[in-house]
Amino acid sequence: MFSLIVAYDKNHCIGAKGKMAWHIPGELKRFKQLTTGHTIVMGWNTFAGLKEELPNRKTILISRNHIRHTQNCISTPDFQEFLNAHKNTKEEIFIVGGAQIYQQALPYVKKFYITEIDMQVQNGDVYFPKLDFSDMQKTYEEKVNGEIPYTYFTYERTKTKEK
Repeated sequence: MFSLIVAYDKNHCIGAKGKMAWHIPGELKRFKQLTTGHTIVMGWNTFAGLKEELPNRKTILISRNHIRHTQNCISTPDFQEFLNAHKNTKEEIFIVGGAQIYQQALPYVKKFYITEIDMQVQNGDVYFPKLDFSDMQKTYEEKVNGEIPYTYFTYERTKTKEK
């Protein structure tokens, strides 16, 4: 099963100048809690924004130009090849970004873990695509108040595209 995890601001901004546009410890803790022990899928720009490979996760890097093969990270040249290799998996695989990978994955995602951050990034340059929630059911919502308020949502799609 493919799941997607994303945090975005009021305008669906997910990044600015190659980095996350905010640092919210609670949101990062949720990401870690949900993805630890699972496979995560990301594009090169997202991977390059990390200081190191994320521990306790298998990483699939989608990149034509940057090949990576370590104990916990492998590369595949395109999203379709990833889909073909994982089409029958029962494991929950998390799509973690960036914008191009999210866009390609949307038709195949069953579960969406979304954090809506109550702010507007001024220098944002990467955006999450608009979602059509008409074929989804909200299964979780939690408002978190703090210096920067945010809300967790979980949605499950009733139908996904065949891989």
